[in-house]
Amino acid sequence: MKLAEHQLTFMNEVAKRNTAEKSVSVRGELTETVCANAGAMNCISLGCPSLTISRAPDLGQVLETKWNDVVTKLKGSDEALKIGIGLPALFRNGDGRYERVVDMILSICEKHDCHYIAQAPYDKSQLISHAKGKVKEEKVFHFKEGVERWFEFMRGLDVVASTRIHGGMAGISNGIPTVIVPTDLRILELINAMELPHVPFEEAMKSNFTSLAQLMVAAEPDFKKFERNRRSRIKYYKGMLESIGLEMDPALVNIISNEVE
Repeated sequence: MKLAEHQLTFMNEVAKRNTAEKSVSVRGELTETVCANAGAMNCISLGCPSLTISRAPDLGQVLETKWNDVVTKLKGSDEALKIGIGLPALFRNGDGRYERVVDMILSICEKHDCHYIAQAPYDKSQLISHAKGKVKEEKVFHFKEGVERWFEFMRGLDVVASTRIHGGMAGISNGIPTVIVPTDLRILELINAMELPHVPFEEAMKSNFTSLAQLMVAAEPDFKKFERNRRSRIKYYKGMLESIGLEMDPALVNIISNEVE
């Protein structure tokens, strides 16, 4: 992997126009390394800026409390939970990856009230075709008019299981416990940079989970680590903004003014 010449030129032009040593946010450590190998030393792995959407003072604690509540419900009753499903950015092209991950999702959803979130034009038709009657069309949602309605919908869920990064961040940003199964390296880079609860794709396929409880146990989340990392990232963004004469939203500044253990 390497940067194209015009990409390196752009990175260097950005570096000339601010005072921060690291002035370009990239999705993960691999991308940061690619930049450095090309001579662009101003890149830093910060994940996705969507990590700054929530203004919760301790988002990690919010997520941990709700995560534990869901786990307790799954252990103690057969209550159907309202789950948001982030559909995979995969095509039915014969390699079986789409079918395997969607079959796992459908198995998990047999005992729950699942709502499928489409993010691409092909998501709905591809799901309906593969599910063969297991998914009703009215259970598939595509929020095309901005994020407000999407976020409002997410806040009404008990839990989110996503195979896309923004489907997962829509849950996390709104304080909804979320587990991600990354289907490619780009998503995995972002997950690692932001310390998000996840199960590696091959592990999920090998385990062939049939319940939400199994998937959540396998994720092994560390919400304190998530929160420390979140605050570290916000500090970096603050410095980057200040290097070009911009101020960060005071609500975000308040988050990093109080350290967590």
